[in-house]
Amino acid sequence: MQEVIIMAEFNIKKTVCENVQKNINPFFEKKLTLNEMESVLDHVNHCDNCAELWYQMYSAMEEKHDSVIAG
Repeated sequence: MQEVIIMAEFNIKKTVCENVQKNINPFFEKKLTLNEMESVLDHVNHCDNCAELWYQMYSAMEEKHDSVIAG
């Protein structure tokens, strides 16, 4: 594991596993196969660090979405 900046626009910095690090952007860009997506999500469900990152990203994206709608 190593500390990386994920989703720079939200300034989220977290220690994550290499598998999630390399697949997170393709996941959100919908560039992974169904099997690859399932593998990433299965890992996230069993890894506390990656699960916390996932929650932070979704929270940040939801806040951004809400501010766009309100703005």
